Amino acid sequence: MKCVIIIAALASTSFLAFSQTRGRAENSPAMLDMTFPEFGAAAAKTDIAILPIGSIEEHGPKLPLATDSILAVAQLVDVQRYLRAGGIEAIVGPPLNIGITNEAGDWTRDGT
Repeated sequence: MKCVIIIAALASTSFLAFSQTRGRAENSPAMLDMTFPEFGAAAAKTDIAILPIGSIEEHGPKLPLATDSILAVAQLVDVQRYLRAGGIEAIVGPPLNIGITNEAGDWTRDGT
């Protein structure tokens, strides 16, 4: 790959996008779902990598800490499919877990 495009995709929606994306993994695989030979073949077809960005933080008692990262990957797989429909190949890279939270309002319970 010659260049990398970073796209931050954070969401506060449900896991519906993620569950739908996981069912399409064979059609639009993210880098995390690829084997090394699959990644090599995909990288030979494109110079574009889109990188999901999501923080690791508290989302209540029933959601995983990686909610933002999971949703970012799901959204960018949809972006990948959209680009592919337009004749542009792209690889969805692994999520970058970057962020700082302040749910408590006084920085005593910094979540990240």
